[in-house]
Amino acid sequence: METLLFGTNVATLVTFVGKDLIFASVRTTASSVLGTFVYLTDVNKPGLQSFNDRMTKLDIQQSVSLLSAFVNELEIKEKKMPDSLHIALNGVDAVLKEINNEMTHVKDKIESHNKLWFNSLRPTSFENSIKRINKYYSILEIRKADLFEVAKYYKFT
Repeated sequence: METLLFGTNVATLVTFVGKDLIFASVRTTASSVLGTFVYLTDVNKPGLQSFNDRMTKLDIQQSVSLLSAFVNELEIKEKKMPDSLHIALNGVDAVLKEINNEMTHVKDKIESHNKLWFNSLRPTSFENSIKRINKYYSILEIRKADLFEVAKYYKFT
């Protein structure tokens, strides 16, 4: 263990969720993304309609729901997790956390804006958040495809 701490794998060691915790981590993060997505699409505030339209076009809810169900099925079938599957799951988990962080930032921004005086007259902008979520979503789609390929290779599907 000490040799790993002094080697080049320190960043990998720190960012990876252990094999025994990765399923729970993906499940929890996916659930949080879905909950925040529902909150954001239910909020009826001026300026948020554009955000909601663009998020709906990405079809985040369907994609993350499918991913969550797939990970649950993998956990049930998982006997001994190969390293490649672990890496794929960690990649999916990391990008889901980025999406969750960005969506939580938008939620916090909305809640903060709602506390301002004359908030209905003040514009809000979510353009930067939309761009980042689009970027992370593109990465998620690539990593999801990688996860499906690895699972298919090991006949987990």
